[in-house]
Amino acid sequence: MNWGDVPAWVAIAVSLAAVGQSWRAERRAREATAGAASLEVSLQRIADALDRSRAGASPQSSAATSMQPRASSDGSAAPLPEFSVEFVSGHAYRVRNVSTVRATGVSVSIEQSPAGMARELPAGVDLAPLASTAPFLIIDSWQHQAPGEVLVTCDQLPGLVRAPLPPRR
Repeated sequence: MNWGDVPAWVAIAVSLAAVGQSWRAERRAREATAGAASLEVSLQRIADALDRSRAGASPQSSAATSMQPRASSDGSAAPLPEFSVEFVSGHAYRVRNVSTVRATGVSVSIEQSPAGMARELPAGVDLAPLASTAPFLIIDSWQHQAPGEVLVTCDQLPGLVRAPLPPRR
């Protein structure tokens, strides 16, 4: 029996295991960076909403650009809910209310999605200011790419709002 090849095969197996471990660690780091970036965007939008509420201005975010604020009983414009989508991990996302007002009946949908692409989408959820929905999944495949946005509706908005999905990587 020739033992000369055994150390070489062990070295190859150890190096393949190290490459696999490195690849998994790099993927987790990319996901963490993407999650932190989408959370940073949400935090900035929250800070902007707080500044507007202190100044008494109406919301002008991308999520509520086409919506007109409703007039309150004293004649001033009541603020509308604003939403941001955050990357969680893998294929999971969540919608956060980044405004200073409560949003009721929040529902999330996707335009023309094939069956099975979106799972556990929130429907009829009430979100306090700064609160977020439970994570939901948007799974893409070789045949169907994930959409670039989700459609969010709530009782306070007259129509749907298009909220862009943050990049996963």
